[in-house]
Amino acid sequence: MLPKTYQFAALALLLPALAWPQATLRGQVRNAQDLKPLPFATVFLASTTRGVTTDDQGRFVLANVPSGKFDLVVSYVGFHPFKLTIQTAEPKFYRIGLQPDDKQLTGVTVKARRRPDPDWAKHVELFTQHFIGRSENARQCVLKNPKALYFEKRGETLIARAAEPLDIENRGLGYRLKYVLEEFRYDHAEHRVQYTGDVVYQPLDGTARDQQRWAESRHRAYHGSLMHFVRALYRHRLTEEGFAVQRVEEKPDGSGGVKRVGLPGEGVVKAKSLRGNYDVTFPTLRPVRLLDTLRSTPTRPVVAFAGVVQVTYTREPEPVDYQRTLPFAEHGHRVRPQTSFVRMTKPEVTLEPDGRFYDPHGVRSQGYWSWEVIADELPFDYEP
Repeated sequence: MLPKTYQFAALALLLPALAWPQATLRGQVRNAQDLKPLPFATVFLASTTRGVTTDDQGRFVLANVPSGKFDLVVSYVGFHPFKLTIQTAEPKFYRIGLQPDDKQLTGVTVKARRRPDPDWAKHVELFTQHFIGRSENARQCVLKNPKALYFEKRGETLIARAAEPLDIENRGLGYRLKYVLEEFRYDHAEHRVQYTGDVVYQPLDGTARDQQRWAESRHRAYHGSLMHFVRALYRHRLTEEGFAVQRVEEKPDGSGGVKRVGLPGEGVVKAKSLRGNYDVTFPTLRPVRLLDTLRSTPTRPVVAFAGVVQVTYTREPEPVDYQRTLPFAEHGHRVRPQTSFVRMTKPEVTLEPDGRFYDPHGVRSQGYWSWEVIADELPFDYEP
């Protein structure tokens, strides 16, 4: 535990508001082997709406991008995807060479010649449930190119990859997603999902009524989300934004599972009950308890904590669809606030002002946030 003097000093580290200065990225994409330009390659900033395709000379101009640290991703069928972490405010001309992926092309060709996998449709259904999701928004998603997927079984683990970016139309939030999937894994024994890849969002065209509905749906999806939580933590506004944070201990429950026991907080978050007829208080920690205050700076807060932290969003209930996925002992369709659990998988991560942990794989979520997957995620340049 850090000395209290450092903890209080850290209260001034977090910026009071988000800023979105704009930048322009320029470059050219070529075949790394023969140096020929690659026209119509997809170039984008991961998890944003900022993406373009290259012209007939492989050149691209990506304008009006947010200033900050992002992953620049380039995708072209038959080539290995390219990814580079960049600071968009730095003026550079990016000369990018893509390596041909002979394994991908020959592998897909061989698979196409084989007898169809009798379990393919079942694998696609499982993939869709755990990658796109099972929420109301997920029911309004369509995977346009499921035949891009191919699967491999390793014991109890199903592995999925894609021969081209997945094309997902989300009529719930009003986006078309191009997802460059590196790998998806589903462990049947532990019911654990892991996937890696990069996505760019394209706003859908629609009527004025569609646009209004999508704006309202995005607003609902944002509040209580992991992105909302990270932005609130960055600005030191967890309590004001309706979040309560509590350390928990995990103990065996006697049946092979784990029960979580909440530890005392340092204060409380007061909120109206979700039924609105009485007040509720939630124990909470000060946001600074999640930070390494010695290494944090005003523009680069560093998150580092031990154990498991429970995050409760006090202003919205868990959907019935989510509660149906819980073990029988935990569900019952009670009206209760959205509850998630977070643990560190790396020694530290930094907070980005747009709502990202960096490295995103340095933190693992369980509970409600792990149920909200692709269909309920928003681009990081979204502003409510």
